[in-house]
Amino acid sequence: MKSVLIYDGNCPACRAYTKGFVWMGLLSPAGRQSNCTIQDAQVLQRIDRQRARNEIPLVDLDSGKTHYGVDALLTVLATRWPRFSAFIRKSVWLNVSQALYAFVSSNRRIIAPPKPGRWELMDLQPDFRPGLRFMFVGLLFACMLSAHMLSLGHVNWPFIVLISGQLVAVWFYTLLIRSTNWLETLLDYAGHLGMSLLVGGVVKLMGFTLHQDWLIITGSALVIGQHFIRTNLMGLSPWLSVLFTAWYLLIQ
Repeated sequence: MKSVLIYDGNCPACRAYTKGFVWMGLLSPAGRQSNCTIQDAQVLQRIDRQRARNEIPLVDLDSGKTHYGVDALLTVLATRWPRFSAFIRKSVWLNVSQALYAFVSSNRRIIAPPKPGRWELMDLQPDFRPGLRFMFVGLLFACMLSAHMLSLGHVNWPFIVLISGQLVAVWFYTLLIRSTNWLETLLDYAGHLGMSLLVGGVVKLMGFTLHQDWLIITGSALVIGQHFIRTNLMGLSPWLSVLFTAWYLLIQ
């Protein structure tokens, strides 16, 4: 089967696993193309661009059929593991895979945000889905709060106040600028806030475990740095990061 898989060039995870497909021989090098560089009219005219924003497309050049999302990935895997692919398609794991795929795909640019203004021949910015974004944010903060409780033996109220205070500050900011997409801005920010705390928190946890002060300091710097970077990518006021930095250093 001669096919072309179009991946989101602004998504590090998408770049990694599609490159893995090539490395394993599941795709030819020419069968993996980025949305930033693809110019093949034969491929482009067979893609539903709206659907491709949320589900990676695989164009079968022989049959003319286009597969999307989990179906596209299973079609690629079937070139080497046809029984495994067939098993997933006929079992409850298909529904599980589709739900997990939708969850990750919808939040992929919160997990690893691209630089603003990056040129794309085909826009693969996923649609904003409030339910999936809220689930992502809830899972992120639930895991971090649970980790804090396990390590401290009690609820870390300053940490909760930090998160709540920042969300309230961003909500007031959306009112100030009269944003029509205040819910999207608030949930996007909550996701970036959670990722900032997670990235630095992992390094800090290593520092506490290994009793290395320099890792603890590095982790704190990463939290603050990630917050500045992510709020800047969102186009939010840098004063939100200044406020976050002050509160974050205060609870340390």
